[in-house]
Amino acid sequence: MNNKINLNQLVELFSEHSTINKNASEDFVRSFVDLITGTLQGEDEIVKVKGFGTFKKIRVAERESINVNTGERITISAYNKIQFQPDADLKETINQPY
Repeated sequence: MNNKINLNQLVELFSEHSTINKNASEDFVRSFVDLITGTLQGEDEIVKVKGFGTFKKIRVAERESINVNTGERITISAYNKIQFQPDADLKETINQPY
């Protein structure tokens, strides 16, 4: 149940299921990933792909915590995280058997 697909396997699958060759498939997949990455690195915080889902950049504020090993109070710096929310159509397709 822990099947992961790496970028090369994704390119291979895309090439097999489309009418374009492997080189064009690789260009498309890499450009798609680069576009999403680049957009989220910039000012934009949301990338929506209709029928697939939405990528959101969420700012997590700085907070205090405790180091469990030493009991010392530490500050965890603010950072950005990425959330993916699948589109309703994708959710419905995935959950169809249930």
